[in-house]
Amino acid sequence: MLTNDARTDAELALESLYRARRYLKAAKSWGIADVLGGQSAITALKQMEIQKAKRNLKRANYNLSNLMDELKILGIEKELSADIGAIAVILDYAFDGVFADFLVQTKIKKSIEDVDDAIDAVKSIRSRL
Repeated sequence: MLTNDARTDAELALESLYRARRYLKAAKSWGIADVLGGQSAITALKQMEIQKAKRNLKRANYNLSNLMDELKILGIEKELSADIGAIAVILDYAFDGVFADFLVQTKIKKSIEDVDDAIDAVKSIRSRL
């Protein structure tokens, strides 16, 4: 039963991470238009996608926290905790503040890479459950 709970938490985290990646990619696209001289409406659309990504990263963090609890109960948290720790880093700095358009684009690109890494880590954990 606990293994099923852990798998469910991993699946829910993956769903949120995939959605976050989709929203980050949309924000990146809007950001390119913004850098090229977009109007305030473009900036607003980009920020809307960033907010959606943040909400999904928070959901993923919640599910990852639950997953860690399940792994502790199963007695395998030490084996897999490094993977979870790498994921948590995303939420520590993702979109901490608003910067110039170019800097936001750089941050979006890095966040997409980090989300991809998190997806790989959760998939790895899921495969070992």
